[in-house]
Amino acid sequence: MSVRGLLVTGPDVNLMKFHFGVCFLLNGLDRREQTVHYTCMGEDADFALEAARKADVSVQEIIGAADKETYHTLHLGTHGMLWQRKKKDRS
Repeated sequence: MSVRGLLVTGPDVNLMKFHFGVCFLLNGLDRREQTVHYTCMGEDADFALEAARKADVSVQEIIGAADKETYHTLHLGTHGMLWQRKKKDRS
Protein backbone atom coordinates (compact mmCIF):
# COMPACT_ATOMS: atom_id res chain seq x y z
CA MET A 1 0.00 0.00 0.00
CA SER A 2 1.34 3.38 -0.95
CA VAL A 3 0.37 6.81 0.30
CA ARG A 4 -0.12 9.46 -2.37
CA GLY A 5 0.01 13.22 -1.92
CA LEU A 6 -2.53 15.22 -3.89
CA LEU A 7 -2.99 18.96 -4.36
CA VAL A 8 -6.59 19.91 -5.06
CA THR A 9 -7.25 23.39 -6.46
CA GLY A 10 -10.40 25.31 -7.33
CA PRO A 11 -12.91 27.93 -6.24
CA ASP A 12 -14.17 27.72 -2.63
CA VAL A 13 -17.54 26.17 -3.49
CA ASN A 14 -15.88 23.48 -5.61
CA LEU A 15 -13.32 22.70 -2.89
CA MET A 16 -16.12 22.26 -0.33
CA LYS A 17 -18.04 19.96 -2.68
CA PHE A 18 -14.90 17.86 -3.22
CA HIS A 19 -14.11 17.72 0.49
CA PHE A 20 -17.61 16.57 1.45
CA GLY A 21 -17.31 13.84 -1.18
CA VAL A 22 -13.97 12.47 0.01
CA CYS A 23 -13.64 13.33 3.71
CA PHE A 24 -14.08 9.71 4.85
CA LEU A 25 -11.30 8.36 2.61
CA LEU A 26 -8.82 11.19 2.11
CA ASN A 27 -6.93 13.19 4.73
CA GLY A 28 -7.00 16.94 4.27
CA LEU A 29 -3.74 18.27 5.70
CA ASP A 30 -3.57 21.99 5.02
CA ARG A 31 -4.85 24.74 2.77
CA ARG A 32 -2.96 27.51 1.04
CA GLU A 33 -5.08 29.98 -0.86
CA GLN A 34 -7.21 27.94 -3.29
CA THR A 35 -5.28 24.66 -2.89
CA VAL A 36 -5.73 21.89 -0.31
CA HIS A 37 -3.10 19.22 0.34
CA TYR A 38 -4.61 15.74 0.76
CA THR A 39 -3.13 12.30 1.29
CA CYS A 40 -4.78 9.05 0.33
CA MET A 41 -3.97 5.40 -0.02
CA GLY A 42 -3.05 4.38 -3.55
CA GLU A 43 -6.19 2.31 -3.97
CA ASP A 44 -8.36 5.38 -3.22
CA ALA A 45 -6.82 7.54 -5.99
CA ASP A 46 -9.44 6.58 -8.59
CA PHE A 47 -12.20 7.51 -6.13
CA ALA A 48 -10.51 10.89 -5.57
CA LEU A 49 -10.27 11.55 -9.31
CA GLU A 50 -13.95 10.74 -9.84
CA ALA A 51 -14.86 13.10 -6.98
CA ALA A 52 -12.64 15.77 -8.59
CA ARG A 53 -14.49 15.43 -11.90
CA LYS A 54 -17.85 15.77 -10.14
CA ALA A 55 -16.72 18.79 -8.08
CA ASP A 56 -14.83 20.39 -11.00
CA VAL A 57 -11.52 20.80 -9.17
CA SER A 58 -7.97 20.27 -10.43
CA VAL A 59 -5.84 17.48 -8.96
CA GLN A 60 -2.06 17.28 -9.05
CA GLU A 61 0.01 14.45 -7.60
CA ILE A 62 3.06 15.42 -5.56
CA ILE A 63 6.12 13.57 -6.82
CA GLY A 64 9.42 13.82 -4.93
CA ALA A 65 10.08 15.62 -1.66
CA ALA A 66 10.95 19.06 -0.27
CA ASP A 67 12.73 21.33 -2.81
CA LYS A 68 12.67 18.63 -5.49
CA GLU A 69 8.88 18.28 -5.69
CA THR A 70 7.10 18.24 -9.00
CA TYR A 71 3.35 18.35 -9.53
CA HIS A 72 1.87 16.02 -12.14
CA THR A 73 -1.62 17.11 -13.27
CA LEU A 74 -4.09 14.23 -13.05
CA HIS A 75 -7.23 16.28 -13.72
CA LEU A 76 -7.70 19.92 -14.76
CA GLY A 77 -10.92 21.63 -13.72
CA THR A 78 -12.76 23.83 -16.21
CA HIS A 79 -11.53 26.92 -14.27
CA GLY A 80 -7.92 26.07 -15.21
CA MET A 81 -6.55 26.70 -11.71
CA LEU A 82 -3.42 24.77 -10.62
CA TRP A 83 -1.00 24.95 -7.69
CA GLN A 84 2.22 26.72 -8.59
CA ARG A 85 5.12 26.63 -6.14
CA LYS A 86 6.26 30.15 -5.43
CA LYS A 87 9.90 30.71 -6.32
CA LYS A 88 12.11 31.64 -3.39
CA ASP A 89 13.64 35.11 -3.43
CA ARG A 90 17.40 34.47 -3.50
CA SER A 91 18.52 38.09 -3.04
